[in-house]
Amino acid sequence: MSSEPILEWSDRIAVGWPEIDREHCELIRLIAELGGMNQRGAEASVLYDVFKRLRDYTLYHFRTEAALMRRHAVAASHADMHLHAHAGFVACLDRAGRLIESRPEDVARNLLAFLTQWLVHHITGVDAELARLLATATGTHLTIQPGDAAADEALRQQLVQTVSALYESIGERTFELLELNHQLNHEIERRERIETALRRSEARFAALYKYAPVALWELDWERVLARPDVPSTDAELLSAARDIALLDVNQAGLQQAGCATPEELRERGPERVFDGSALPVFAQALAALAEGRVSFEAELGFTRADGSRRRLAVSLFVVPGTAARLDRVIAATLDITDIKNAEARMRHMAMHDSLTDLPNRMLLSDRMRQAMRFGKRTGHRLAVVYIDLDRFKPVNDHHGHAIGDLLLRQVAHRLLGVLRDSDTVARIGGDEFVLLLHDVRDIADARAVAVKAHAALSQPYVIDGTRLDISSSMGIALYPDHGTDELTLARRADQAMYVAKQSGRNGIVDWGPGLGEVQP
Repeated sequence: MSSEPILEWSDRIAVGWPEIDREHCELIRLIAELGGMNQRGAEASVLYDVFKRLRDYTLYHFRTEAALMRRHAVAASHADMHLHAHAGFVACLDRAGRLIESRPEDVARNLLAFLTQWLVHHITGVDAELARLLATATGTHLTIQPGDAAADEALRQQLVQTVSALYESIGERTFELLELNHQLNHEIERRERIETALRRSEARFAALYKYAPVALWELDWERVLARPDVPSTDAELLSAARDIALLDVNQAGLQQAGCATPEELRERGPERVFDGSALPVFAQALAALAEGRVSFEAELGFTRADGSRRRLAVSLFVVPGTAARLDRVIAATLDITDIKNAEARMRHMAMHDSLTDLPNRMLLSDRMRQAMRFGKRTGHRLAVVYIDLDRFKPVNDHHGHAIGDLLLRQVAHRLLGVLRDSDTVARIGGDEFVLLLHDVRDIADARAVAVKAHAALSQPYVIDGTRLDISSSMGIALYPDHGTDELTLARRADQAMYVAKQSGRNGIVDWGPGLGEVQP
């Protein structure tokens, strides 16, 4: 970079008011510093730091001059003109500041030309006039050394010509061109970044689509959109959903379907791939996505090429077309069959006894609440029969827990054999069982079932060649006669069973005010 002389302070350009001249001197020093940095090829951040100090000091200087004009009541015509010049200069500085970081060399060169010309003109013209007005207002003599006026004017003209020769002149049009150039460069860079990102995104999407471990299906909805009317009713949505076609599927999708190629999958047709719930789901997805939903989630039944049934979690999302229409949809599907089966097993285990597979206390409680709600609505009665096996502990003690477990399973099997499908038998503890009888007319109906269960449990058991004989004690409570809530009904059936135990076992007791007599 060529070395060019920078404007330096000279007493020959002083205005004669010491306070103003000191600040003019500092302004010229900062301009010279900025020029020197630019000539040495300083980085944009360094240039901007010097520029910021120059701007801050310029504002400080302008505040000094404004205060002097207010303090000494300078004529309004001059003050307005002076302050207007200040505002225009600061606006130019701010515009330059926004550009100097992006194109420091061009901006700094033109900025220096502007600053030096403006400052020389302002000092020798506007500020010199301000100094004369201040001197007149205060009755003071300016500190300018007497000299030849013609020589001073010649010096001013020489400075202006020298600065103009050193730097290109800058004005409003130059700033506009710099700003437009900056915007153009920024836009070009932005478009290049977008195009590069788009190419990378397309490559990533192609690789992701092909090799993703999640099954991806590209669906064509163009025929749906070609309809003259937008489907709105359920029937129209179902009809439109039949027009959804499969365009492509990735490797994971083919593996999920058990097909070798997308053509093979298309030949099977959706009616042989998805179960009857698929069409309504696609219709709902069509309505939701058309309304602006980003995605739509559902579960569908699915049949592989080998005929095996699976369960899929489906997420559909839009791929906008060139006309910003809903003409492409990607369906991401995940085979959740094993998860659903595991969840079902866990729910079953949580609600059933692990030994007998009968409902446990939790499931029994839920069914009792449901039965009571039904009975409250319809006026139907239900009965609860608590059962405790007599002499079960000696079986465990003498023959071992393995034989005891086999005996409990046989007890469960016999109880199931005497109940209707609508009734429930549950195991709630070691040798305790409960019968939940729906829709019984009275206590006699409930007792009839209890008698059958009692007789079934009294029959001999043969386990591993060993004959075992046990009996049972039972207690009956009737809804709503003996209790209108689960806790009360269960407690009273249990109390009745306890009375049967205390009265010699092997009997059935109905709950009542006196708990009745033991029935053999």
